[in-house]
Amino acid sequence: DLSVELAEVGYDSTLVLTAFGLIVAGLTVKVALFPLHTWQPDAYADSPDSVSAFISALVSTVSAYALARVLFSVFTVDFLEAVPTARWALVGVACVSIVAGSGLAVAQSDVRRMLAYSSVSQFGLVIAGFAIATPLAVVGATVHLVGHAVMKGGLFAVTGII
Repeated sequence: DLSVELAEVGYDSTLVLTAFGLIVAGLTVKVALFPLHTWQPDAYADSPDSVSAFISALVSTVSAYALARVLFSVFTVDFLEAVPTARWALVGVACVSIVAGSGLAVAQSDVRRMLAYSSVSQFGLVIAGFAIATPLAVVGATVHLVGHAVMKGGLFAVTGII
């Protein structure tokens, strides 16, 4: 089991910390957390309606789920407790995403771009819940993740009808 191997190597190992950083950075690009969100508004606004509904409901949602699986199955809550810098870095990026995504969403005149920036903000909430890693926070983040997939996919489908 990889989580056991990581614990044996030591959570303060440069290799473990580098692996964590690179995996999280790669997944946050697909989750579209600020400042790695720049692909998302263009992809949502410029793609056909059905594709926008599909990618808004699945791409970032599956990436956030993958990040949760890596956090809790590979690195575990013990890692987040042993390396508080990793936890608070994730929480910090999530909080910046919440604020920046909301601010950018309000500034948009195109509905599809507004929804895209709203997703940046909403995924900040999800990742913050996963990073806090208490049972209640993880349940809340998971419920929010599923709700976001259903609602944002529906909203993009409706923008295609309008």
